Amino acid sequence: PSNDGGATWTAPIQVNRDVATDIHHVQPSLTVGEDPNAVRIGYYTQHSDGTIDDDLTTSLDMGSSFPSNRFVRITSTPFNLAPTNIPLSADITINYSQSAPCYGLGEYISVKSPRGVLNANQEMIYVLWTDGRNTVTHPTNPFDPLSDITHPQQDVSFQAVRVR
Repeated sequence: PSNDGGATWTAPIQVNRDVATDIHHVQPSLTVGEDPNAVRIGYYTQHSDGTIDDDLTTSLDMGSSFPSNRFVRITSTPFNLAPTNIPLSADITINYSQSAPCYGLGEYISVKSPRGVLNANQEMIYVLWTDGRNTVTHPTNPFDPLSDITHPQQDVSFQAVRVR
């Protein structure tokens, strides 16, 4: 935090929980409630098995601390990273690298705190993220290189969360 309008800052602090099986925490999104003490950060967590969850953590002291008892898992179940290169044959791959596996997280997460609804100790937070747990199969079409191919579908997910 900064107490002088951003001229100086305190040292960075870790906001995610320290869990050995959570290997990456990426794409943070921050919101500040009507009460400026209420700071919330949403982010993706990648686990050691490669699956992803969407998590939310809360500070009620202007971002000075993010206690582990203020952590909320937003996603109901972990999801796999969707591959962004779809092999059609030994020689043809759609999208990105032809030889190495590539994965897409969607890279979008948004956390919003409405104004004037509840106090800082009990507030509704709105979280929006991309999620690749669903699949789509392209219809049969001899002119479509993805004909009959099933692959993960990036969807936009939303959750309203009451936090304390």
